[in-house]
Amino acid sequence: MDENKLSFKYKILTCSANDPKELENMLNDMSDKGWDIFNINEYERDNGFEYNVIFMKEKQAFEYKETINKAYNNDEYNDIYDSLGLKTQLDRIMVTEVSPYQNCVEIQSKIKDIRDKISAVKAQIDDVNDYRRNELNQEISHYLKYLEELKQKLKDVVSPDYLLNKIGEEKIVISITSELLKLIDPDFEAPLLSSIVNIRNNFVENLGYIIPKVKFEIDDNLPPNSYSIKIRNVNIFQSTAYCNHLMFYRDELNIVKYPENTIKECCPITGKKIVWIDETKAKDFWKEGKTPENVIALYLYKLCQKNISTIFDYNDVNRYLEKVALNNFFLVENIIPDILQVAELKEILSSLIEENISIKDIVYIFEKINDVIALSDKNELLKKLRINLKAQISSRYINQENIICGYKLNDKLVKCLQSYLNKNSQNNILSKQKLKQIANKIKKMSAYIETNRVIIFTPANIRKLFYDLLKLYIDNLIVLAYEEIDENFKVFVIDEI
Repeated sequence: MDENKLSFKYKILTCSANDPKELENMLNDMSDKGWDIFNINEYERDNGFEYNVIFMKEKQAFEYKETINKAYNNDEYNDIYDSLGLKTQLDRIMVTEVSPYQNCVEIQSKIKDIRDKISAVKAQIDDVNDYRRNELNQEISHYLKYLEELKQKLKDVVSPDYLLNKIGEEKIVISITSELLKLIDPDFEAPLLSSIVNIRNNFVENLGYIIPKVKFEIDDNLPPNSYSIKIRNVNIFQSTAYCNHLMFYRDELNIVKYPENTIKECCPITGKKIVWIDETKAKDFWKEGKTPENVIALYLYKLCQKNISTIFDYNDVNRYLEKVALNNFFLVENIIPDILQVAELKEILSSLIEENISIKDIVYIFEKINDVIALSDKNELLKKLRINLKAQISSRYINQENIICGYKLNDKLVKCLQSYLNKNSQNNILSKQKLKQIANKIKKMSAYIETNRVIIFTPANIRKLFYDLLKLYIDNLIVLAYEEIDENFKVFVIDEI
């Protein structure tokens, strides 16, 4: 076999998802026979869940067409980001052993290899006889066929259904200038697509929600090297990124003299000073910089969490309801709609995500909602629900000694906020000037203790009010009620605000 020829054959096997030993035996057996795993997904059948495993190994060129068609046209083959809804997507992302990110990176690497091999074959054509030229043309034909299959596979993996020329109703749109085009160009391995697949998977793992599909647009009306992010057709964010550069926070580098052509800016999220340095001049740095695609994906993650109430819609609510109903129909029947309206449930779930509380275990969330409703007024639901979730909430912020360090509000400020709640009068609310003063003080505290977050402790009855007032001025704001601290953890108050 020609060493430059790259072609594969595939085999699809299934086994029960309830028997780990059966899966282990199958993987070991196929590995002994020289097969590698191409993809593994979990599916629900009438008799339970099962794994579909696609294996691959190199094969002779004449076998190429028949085997590729069998692998890709199989009716049972499906990608983790298919269109079957939250149940399929959420369940598979949570349990699959091969992440969508890994699949995406692997396919992009294969595309690059195929292109390189096509170029290598083309370079030989002019220097061979007619018979060999026909062989090389057939070889190129095989490569082009496989390349098209890989491109289609890439579209499936980076689904849900977004690429440059897709149209329709999109919750999220990223517009980029031509300088950043290589970030989404398959000829350059489209690294931004892989990064977004990765942060979508992280969002599910951390918060239990799937970031919707993203549409890309080219917009040269933006300043050079710029990109913008729209949510529901509203431009909420604009910044810059630079291909072939790495981004560093200046206070982490401790460099007196920066390399030539270093670009100095401020982080649009945190306000911290950042620099973009040519990647060839940053190879020996002790600190690893962030690539432009990783920076954009990171900002997208934070913006989706901050604007989750805008992104989260009734279709999302219905999918969570379906998932809960499959596990415990009583919970849904008991809560919706007699006690809670769907709109109220939507607000509760999006509020939890916004404040970094995972709804991944949605059945447990519903159980706690049901417990709280039985014991308290509906208007107090969110407050009581957070208290019931105190172990999950406070465990996110403890240090190695199981201590949560933060700041508390002084008595005067607490009374002011409580007064507003009691009288329900706008005259008693804090002025914008006062809010900015408080926000600036919190930011200074954050800089002093060298952290990107500051935890504020408040009484439970004013926690949500204080958070809503300050979140407009501070990113990554964490406001915890004393009642939300689990008994297994301790609170250490650094100072008063």
